[in-house]
Amino acid sequence: MKLFDEVQAKTLDLEESLQQQTATSEVLQIISSSPSDLAPVFEKILENATRVCGAEFGSMNLVEGDSLRQAALYNAPAAFAAARANRVFRPHPEGPMAAAIRTKKAVQIADVRTTAAYAPNTVLSWPNLAVPARLSLCRCCGKTR
Repeated sequence: MKLFDEVQAKTLDLEESLQQQTATSEVLQIISSSPSDLAPVFEKILENATRVCGAEFGSMNLVEGDSLRQAALYNAPAAFAAARANRVFRPHPEGPMAAAIRTKKAVQIADVRTTAAYAPNTVLSWPNLAVPARLSLCRCCGKTR
């Protein structure tokens, strides 16, 4: 049984490595085909990151001072996309996005509903916005399954 478990773990590691290498290859192909246009590069990076992480949808933002602007969306709920379209927004000062801007480091959140930023009148809690009940951590970073 122990050998079987070790083989399963190794197989999973190899599958994840292959997914990451495939994603990197796809991004590099996009970069080489359109070196002056960042939009398709951001879209492909986000698509691959969303897939590799096993997320339902992805959102990529560009930092502009202490604000954020949507750079790319992948498979996002329509209400989320509409709420973020063509606007610069300031993240909640106690939220994970503000922390990432301040520290210039990735911030992981096990459950966004437990953060101070998840409150009435924020984009994440609008009643017409379908946010998954549980947002899982990225396997690339958190190794959560």
